Amino acid sequence: MDNGLSKVYALAVCFSSLLLCSAITLGFFLYNMVTIIAPRVTIDPVVMHYYRSNEAFRISPFYPAGDNRPAPIVIGPGSAMLSPAPNTDEAGSRSELTDKEIETLRSKRFEARLFSHREKAKQDIILQAIIILISSSLFIVHWKLAKKYPS
Repeated sequence: MDNGLSKVYALAVCFSSLLLCSAITLGFFLYNMVTIIAPRVTIDPVVMHYYRSNEAFRISPFYPAGDNRPAPIVIGPGSAMLSPAPNTDEAGSRSELTDKEIETLRSKRFEARLFSHREKAKQDIILQAIIILISSSLFIVHWKLAKKYPS
């Protein structure tokens, strides 16, 4: 292979690995860091609106109004627990939730959403670290290769 073409190839790989892959991935990495530090800033504003008050929560898709299914509550990474349906009594008949019950339910579901949002950002950071590691390796190998060939 011609030395000039080899050098162009090596520098092209350096360019794409450093500027394209690493720069873009670093932007996502920083966004996910913000998500971990301040998750309320990065959650969809429409979703956040539903958790701002009991009235907004009542009209949200997260309010258990029409079904008797238990709502999942996230406990920790990879685990969830089913809570009893909050709008049924011991006999299984429908009952309206009090404002205090709605406040508690809204708070628990909001905390579960924040936890899930943070965990997803942590998973994304691991993926982005892998991408940056691979891009850096490609850059180093091809930079050394490009330096071998005279200008």
